[in-house]
Amino acid sequence: MLVNGRSYNIAESTGKWNPFAHTSSVVTAGTHATKTHRTFRWLPWLKGNISITPLAGSDILTGPFSGCWVPIFTLGGTPYAGHIGTFETADTPESIQAKNAWTAATALPGFTLHAAFNPARQFPIGWQAVAQKKGATMDILAAISSTQICQLVGVSPYLQSGAGEKEIIGAAVVPSIHSSMDF
Repeated sequence: MLVNGRSYNIAESTGKWNPFAHTSSVVTAGTHATKTHRTFRWLPWLKGNISITPLAGSDILTGPFSGCWVPIFTLGGTPYAGHIGTFETADTPESIQAKNAWTAATALPGFTLHAAFNPARQFPIGWQAVAQKKGATMDILAAISSTQICQLVGVSPYLQSGAGEKEIIGAAVVPSIHSSMDF
């Protein structure tokens, strides 16, 4: 399903940055007025479907992940990033529906897979331990750039705020594993 990724921006951090202190940034709709690197497009997870958006433009952020794949591919000459919306386990009806839709898409004329990432398989194991030590859960998000680089971001609730804030646990660039894209 083609999605026009909604644009959001990350506002400037509050307070002076200090690696030992908490700072926060608000995410708001629209593009950043002066710093394009603070603008991103959100690609939603659609249970049982594949959401895609053109790769050109600002970076794409998508998630959360428990087993979904993020493919980067060309179809009809246009490069896309996608989120294959599996659900819970590999054998749920929604996961089977999403995997069948992906298999059908790969057979379309003009389809070429360039890269694929599985954030739940590729995130650094230590991130979950950090979140658990804080008594929190962790969501995995993926940031995809127009240069086909995928950076995983682990986020968990910032428990000290009590205001629904998220805290970044870690960020890491991961390699494509599309040669082993198994469901």
